[in-house]
Amino acid sequence: MVFLHSDGRPATAKTEPSRLLSALGVALRELPARPAGLASCVAYLQEDAGRVATKSIAVRTLQKFRDSLFHAPGRELEMRLLWRESLATACCARMLAASMQQDMPLLTGGGLLHRIEEVLALRSLADAEFRSGQRLQGQVMEELAAAREEKLVNRAIKEWSLTEALRGLLLQWRQDHSASSSWESARLLALAQLLGFELVHAGRNTPGVVESACEQMHFPASLVETVRACGAGIDQLLLRAAPPMGPVSVVASRPLVSIEPEPVLQPT
Repeated sequence: MVFLHSDGRPATAKTEPSRLLSALGVALRELPARPAGLASCVAYLQEDAGRVATKSIAVRTLQKFRDSLFHAPGRELEMRLLWRESLATACCARMLAASMQQDMPLLTGGGLLHRIEEVLALRSLADAEFRSGQRLQGQVMEELAAAREEKLVNRAIKEWSLTEALRGLLLQWRQDHSASSSWESARLLALAQLLGFELVHAGRNTPGVVESACEQMHFPASLVETVRACGAGIDQLLLRAAPPMGPVSVVASRPLVSIEPEPVLQPT
């Protein structure tokens, strides 16, 4: 790792990495309480996203859910993006489920929680950075998720007492994102994630990816157009419940030390 002070000078103390890594090890062992209002969010999202966006109580419920789980002071920009992708995926998953006569609440809940491992890892990283006064730079979420012997998502779905169906969907989706998945709900969730990503990152995604995935998963091509036709309504909901910008909190009064990550972060 390369350590830098806030003014760009190299840090020479060899013991500096241990403060952040120690705090990160503690944070990764802690889980937040079950997110508030998950069932209510799923219920509200059974309507068209554009209609949900017009209902203040539904928007407030989604915001409370966001604030209880997608919360990482100092890492707000990354967490906002995860929330936007999760909400967009939930909306897409509900429409796909309706078109394929699958369990709509199940797919909606799966969409809201499909990035749960990354969310929990990012929360842990933000907490460790606050405790240590250091900051880890670079693409580190995959390394953080792989650093634990017991996957964060397994712990979360167990401790939060999620329904057996939702637990099974999340595990199946994470274990096999490919078209070879034998469970149609897991394949629909994978397609919903691609469609949600396309909505959130409009104009920046690779053309043809969604269509190719839909074909590989042996779904009718009309599914993609059905979801895309409702993109304006989802955008409206994202604007109200998951805006891309907003105030960024100050998490520490002292300067953070910048740290370049190693290729793989080992478990503590």
